[in-house]
Amino acid sequence: GNIKPGFPFTGAHRFNAPATIVDIDGDGDYEIAAGCDSGDLYVLNYDGSLFAQYDTGDDIRGGISVADLNGDGQLDLVFGGYDDRIHVWDPVANEVLPGWPVDLGYNSVTEPIVVDLDGDGELEVVTARKNGKIYGFEADGSLMGNFPIPTSGSIETTPVAHDFDNDGDLELIFGTTTGLEVVDYKHAAPSIGVSWSMYRANLHNTGVYDASVMEIKSEIPVIPEKFHVSENFPNPFNPTTQVLIDIPESSQLFVSVYNITGRLIYEVKDNYVPAGKVRFEWRGRDYLGNQAPTGIYFISVETGIHYHVQKIALVK
Repeated sequence: GNIKPGFPFTGAHRFNAPATIVDIDGDGDYEIAAGCDSGDLYVLNYDGSLFAQYDTGDDIRGGISVADLNGDGQLDLVFGGYDDRIHVWDPVANEVLPGWPVDLGYNSVTEPIVVDLDGDGELEVVTARKNGKIYGFEADGSLMGNFPIPTSGSIETTPVAHDFDNDGDLELIFGTTTGLEVVDYKHAAPSIGVSWSMYRANLHNTGVYDASVMEIKSEIPVIPEKFHVSENFPNPFNPTTQVLIDIPESSQLFVSVYNITGRLIYEVKDNYVPAGKVRFEWRGRDYLGNQAPTGIYFISVETGIHYHVQKIALVK
């Protein structure tokens, strides 16, 4: 391959942290967010030009997470660094969210995760200090109850939030220098989807933020009598389509999109979905964030006991 026009981009210092890909302004084009050892976080347009810049004053060594943390409809960037603080910055408005940054008292190289940890309908930020303390913060920057949590070793990894034991609440898994720490956070199941629940956002570790991962959620508090998947609407579609799924009892829920050859294009997995009506929206992209071409696709919906597949058409 060839170097793309507009690159390489030269920052104020070397880049020692992974970049994140996100359509931060909702214009249909991806931007690149990356931090460097000068403490500058850069957001670049796809052509290498500067979109926005934020200076923390010290090295940024962890990855950049993405979430609409305060629910204003605008995506925010969440990250830590050697300045001992966790930052939440809206690069479109070029504003730091109220209550942030928060001082951890020690540096962090952890890529924060953003999930509804306590089931209150709002996202929280979970991160760690390098010297081994786990922190959870509300969207306004206040410390969550039962945090910080000490561990037996130092932490230079990104946690995973998942309901591993299928008991209706999330567990936090951290790798430390002395072993694997698992925290069972005993609160209700998340009432909204996760935004960035593991290293590099997803199981493929792409670092690409796709808002579709937020679209599996219990939407209407009415218990359906039987399992049912609606026809997708619109159909044909460009670029977005959705289906409504009736779940008569709490269960796992896997929704997958395949192309005409049977290759997996996109998937969303949730090990615990409460009974109710669920909406899945596919925005016409694969798990790498690339726009899917015109063609016939198949949506597969699977619970522990039910399975459904239907044909959809993407027309550009």
